[in-house]
Amino acid sequence: MQKRKNIDMLRFYGGDVRERTDDGVLIDTCKDDLWSDKTAYRTLNALLFDGYENEKERIFKEGNKLNPVFVRRLKDTIKIYTGIFKLMCMEKQKKVSSFRARRVDRKNSLNAYEKGCTQSFVSCSKGGYGTQFANKNQVILLEVEVSGESPYIDFQQKLTEDEYIYYNEQEILFPPFLPLKIEELALTKGEKKMIKDMHNNPPVGKYLIQPGSLVLCQDLVQVKMRFSSS
Repeated sequence: MQKRKNIDMLRFYGGDVRERTDDGVLIDTCKDDLWSDKTAYRTLNALLFDGYENEKERIFKEGNKLNPVFVRRLKDTIKIYTGIFKLMCMEKQKKVSSFRARRVDRKNSLNAYEKGCTQSFVSCSKGGYGTQFANKNQVILLEVEVSGESPYIDFQQKLTEDEYIYYNEQEILFPPFLPLKIEELALTKGEKKMIKDMHNNPPVGKYLIQPGSLVLCQDLVQVKMRFSSS
């Protein structure tokens, strides 16, 4: 197998755990505890959050487990973070017309957004709200303003359909520590009817997220210290 490239770190974060052979062929044979984790994004994001409220909701109410191997193997974990971030910095050079992407999130995550910056990677879609991501406790809907001001990755621009098994999700990924503004919006009747949470209840709110340009805020230093002391 070849050494994993930055683009493979992105694919892995998105849930495509296939390995790339020396010939560039992607095969699904990995048995490693870390590199075979198809929901690695849950643990990778959990390590970036300030506090545990969001993760208590994810684990105890929604039944999702985190993978402790990402703490035991911090060098690999940091390589994943930095690989994805390097790709985002490269994408920052491109000029794009602004558009809106969408995300179904849990209400508890609103506390993080209201602090004024993304605390973890934030994934959203250029398409409609993905009802398959609504299996959460008390969901909210997010519209995210995408512009050239903010670093992000468009999976469909970086990967082909053969390289990424979730290509059709039209995913956009924003980095952690990105400053943002948040504004409450009105839910439409269609949104209340179409999106249901894990208890079959409609969304409890809708918000517009406007990310700004990346700054190396104090949170970045705190995360580095957290890893170093582990």
